[in-house]
Amino acid sequence: MKDMNFLEMQKKFINPDVTANGDQRASVPLMKATTLWFNTGTL
Repeated sequence: MKDMNFLEMQKKFINPDVTANGDQRASVPLMKATTLWFNTGTL
């Protein structure tokens, strides 16, 4: 992706429900959260 320019990369993420080539994105419904993870970097 380093060789793509900014506008080309933006096209990939216009619609969160559809991929750049028109396919519907996969999704999984959240049923029950059992773990909450915070990425704090280095402490």
